[in-house]
Formats: sequence, C-alpha cells, structure tokens
Amino acid sequence: MYELCRDVVFLIEFLYLNGVNYFDELDRTSGVKKSILVFLPGLQEINTMEEYLKNMHGSALEIERNVIQNLDIHLLHSTLKIEMDHPAFKKAKEGRRKVILATNIAESSITIPDVC
Repeated sequence: MYELCRDVVFLIEFLYLNGVNYFDELDRTSGVKKSILVFLPGLQEINTMEEYLKNMHGSALEIERNVIQNLDIHLLHSTLKIEMDHPAFKKAKEGRRKVILATNIAESSITIPDVC
C-alpha cells in the first residue's frame, strides 16, 4: 500500500515537472499545483506514509530528490491539533504541491482547497 501511494505521488509530480499535466491545464499557467489528498486507515498508517515520502529525499536517485523537494506533506487526523489556519487548508505556495495524508475525517467534515 505504501509503495503504491508513494509511487502515485511521485508519478504525478514527476510528470508535472516534465511538462505533462493531467489534472488542470490552468495549473501550469498559474504556477499553483493541485494538492493530493491521500486517505489512510489510521494514524499509524499516516505516519508510515509520511516516512515513505520523506525517505525519497534521502534517495540515491536524483530524480526522487527533485520530486520530494517540491512537496509539502501535511497530516490530518482527529488526534492531531488542527486549526483552520493549518497549512493543509491554505492553497499551496507557488511551485509547491501539498500532499495531505488523512483518515476519512477529511472526507466529510472539512474542505480543502485545490485538491485534485
């Protein structure tokens, strides 16, 4: 599960960096990338997925390091203190992509802008 999720996040950003954008042609002209919302079963899985993504930064592959440096990873879970000014609820900074790791709390109880 973790490898597949990491690979999908990697592929989306890799394609974007190489001029292929399947989500929204406006992204490239505005410089604002769509965010990726990943649903996971619980806090342990959220923490593990965060580590999988962050470990790409220490990868020996330059291509993985280039991708991870453009990602901002945010965690949403009912046990974590989440305020409305949390970065997950704001648009991504120019040139960055938010990856939000969450349980189904994010499915019905909150609104996150710019999620693809």
